Amino acid sequence: MADQRTFEEREMDAFFHGEISLDADRHDHKDNADAAVPVKHGLKNRKPSGKRNRRAIAARRVLAALCGVVAIGLVIGITVYISSRRNNGAKHAEKLSLSLGASVMDAQQNAKINLVSESKYSILNPMLQPIGGVLESKKTIEVQGIHLPQWLILCDVTEGLLTEVTYFNYTVLKEQSYGTERKSYLEPSAAALGSTVEQTESLLGLSPYAVSYHGDRTETREYRYCYEDAETENLTAYIITAKWNAEGGLTEISDVRVDILSGILGNSAL
Repeated sequence: MADQRTFEEREMDAFFHGEISLDADRHDHKDNADAAVPVKHGLKNRKPSGKRNRRAIAARRVLAALCGVVAIGLVIGITVYISSRRNNGAKHAEKLSLSLGASVMDAQQNAKINLVSESKYSILNPMLQPIGGVLESKKTIEVQGIHLPQWLILCDVTEGLLTEVTYFNYTVLKEQSYGTERKSYLEPSAAALGSTVEQTESLLGLSPYAVSYHGDRTETREYRYCYEDAETENLTAYIITAKWNAEGGLTEISDVRVDILSGILGNSAL
């Protein structure tokens, strides 16, 4: 037979028989209520202190300054690189030499340069005759009180065709008008025949004063150097001339001593 008592009566009866605890029930309700209330963490809503703000601002400023320095460095680097490329006379001469035998117009277009009819340094023009075309550095150096371009390219032209290209590197004379200063005499025969330009110049330790590219694809280079003679303590100077064939092998090399005394005293009697 079904129990006809109310829920409250059954609950009270169970309580008196020790089957349930009213305190436990209340604790369950309390636990459920506590679980429904979210816990607030003080750290989550804590505002950053003024000291931290100042550190963050300082860090951002340092980072911005570093970015600015890097950007300026890149701009300067690119500018220097472009400037050096434009001022590379040796490279311009080499490009022109690739058009030997072609018209001057085609040679200029291939090398992406414009030749002029004379040097802006009037002191050079009498020495450059005949002039088929000239290209020179826009930067000036001084050699024994004479202003010269850093480099100059002289083109020989015959019947409108480019026949020879010569590059002059006047910076070799900037520190010493007789050429690169060395400690002693350089023996040209130390360079083996068949050597490349790079091998020969590495052996000599010299940069060329002049480079001539000829119509038959051969090449001539001139080197100038000087040193103090150990016995006389006088300045001694030499000019080395070397030639390479069309295949790039050294065919001959020799030197000649410069008459410095005559250059100083001239042709007049002592």
